[in-house]
Amino acid sequence: MTIQILAILAVMVAAYAAAKAAKLSVELGIFAAAAAGGLAGAFLKTPAIGDVGRHLVEGSTTYLDVILVFFTATLFMTIVNESGGVDYVVRATLRAFGKTRVLALLVLMIIVLVPGALTGAGSVSLLVVGAPVALALGRLGVPKKRVAAILFIVAGLSAAAPPVNIWAMILCAGTAIPYVGFEFTLGIPVLILGAFTMFVLGWKKDPGAAAGPLELPEPPKRARLRRDDWQGAVGVFLLVFLSTLPVVIPFMFMKNAVPAMRLSNAIAIVMLFLTGYGYGRISGQRPWVRGVFMVALGSVLVAITIALGG
Repeated sequence: MTIQILAILAVMVAAYAAAKAAKLSVELGIFAAAAAGGLAGAFLKTPAIGDVGRHLVEGSTTYLDVILVFFTATLFMTIVNESGGVDYVVRATLRAFGKTRVLALLVLMIIVLVPGALTGAGSVSLLVVGAPVALALGRLGVPKKRVAAILFIVAGLSAAAPPVNIWAMILCAGTAIPYVGFEFTLGIPVLILGAFTMFVLGWKKDPGAAAGPLELPEPPKRARLRRDDWQGAVGVFLLVFLSTLPVVIPFMFMKNAVPAMRLSNAIAIVMLFLTGYGYGRISGQRPWVRGVFMVALGSVLVAITIALGG
């Protein structure tokens, strides 16, 4: 067994090295290594050739929920940042607590923690709120080197903060443990360490620091929704509602969940065909080809769902 494991490992390393030599991305290199390891294992009957595909599918989709959480949360924080919400909150923090250093440091710590806590990645905290918080800390008189240290440490802590801790989620997904009950277990140590970092590194004020309000764009006095905004909001609502309602209808009228799920899958495939057909007509391509392509894509997704117990 040891020789078999070493042989499979050698094949995987060689496949990854070949992928990197071909200048493929890290993701494709890892996939090539996994596929090569599966085929090598099938040759050594560990596992059987019939199980290689199942292992590749299960391994590729085990952490799909984690990926979706990270993607959607990052998208949300990017929208908040682009809308000017982060600048507004940082400015409001300085105006409200600028003369109370303890509260200002604690609130700025929370601002840095939130993006990483929602996405599970400290890098998102730095990208989304790093610049305005750095300016705010500078206005509070914190030296530049300590500002960098504060952002680095607190952003690292945000990756471990609830509700989204990628490490804990991966551990739970791999061991079939429900990801529940981690709020206080993860949250309290993060808050304690974050507050300690802010007070130790941010309490001492640089005598040469500039004083005054934070130089950030002023928010509009009153945001007004125009007709185009309402039309866009209604359009998005109708698009989401009408595209999800048909696949939910079987569950509303059928008591047995399994037939309802199969009928729902069939409805979804028909909708995919109509979507592909319409896209083909609009784009000037062959509608039937696009429709069949979308059906094939949907069938593959349904097959994966069924194979995983859905």
